[in-house]
Amino acid sequence: ASGSASTGAPGARRGGPLSGSGQTSRPRGDYTCGGFTLWRIHPVAQRLIQEMPMFEVAEVESPVGPLVLAAREGRLCGLAFADGWDGIAARLSRRLGEKAWRPAPDPAGAVSAVDSYFSGDLSALDRIPVEMCGTAFQDRAWSAMQGIPAGDVASYGELAFRIGLPRAGRAVGAAAGANLIAIVVPCHRVVGSGGGLGGYGGGLERKRWLLDHEQEHVGSGAGAGSRR
Repeated sequence: ASGSASTGAPGARRGGPLSGSGQTSRPRGDYTCGGFTLWRIHPVAQRLIQEMPMFEVAEVESPVGPLVLAAREGRLCGLAFADGWDGIAARLSRRLGEKAWRPAPDPAGAVSAVDSYFSGDLSALDRIPVEMCGTAFQDRAWSAMQGIPAGDVASYGELAFRIGLPRAGRAVGAAAGANLIAIVVPCHRVVGSGGGLGGYGGGLERKRWLLDHEQEHVGSGAGAGSRR
């Protein structure tokens, strides 16, 4: 239900060994923890649960399919295509040490910004505060990806040169594949050195669509911004 807390990522199966055991839900609320459904949570405990640090999550419809995004403390930390969300959610939980999730209408303002991006305002993504939570190298590579202007592309080797590690092209490619914040950290703008699309976790059809979308709107006023 909207506003309820869950210790599993969105879409994960709820309940556990107590499910189907003959026990029934109580009006004072339920809470799922470690695969067990705990009944009769006191209202004070429920309030404390709601105040715990946790991920805020929303789902967004887009021209490239449904997206799921997550933020904590006002910063976007995850965005993925819905068909790949479970893996991203598990990595976020491991990396940031938080297990609880709750739905929110517009975490970190990202829902509104992503909608604007798909409507042609490419610079809307620049307004989303992000929290990168990779390794030190991944964070450097992802920051370099944010420096690629909308409507432009860069090769893995070029990005490696930009971060001062000119022989790390393959490692940059691996960092692109491990990106936790798709589209906003624009790994789709990183292409092969021979001019090919290279890889993309969301599939090459989506990568091509995003690049074409940006080419179409890059010269249109609001869409002309770039991340630096």
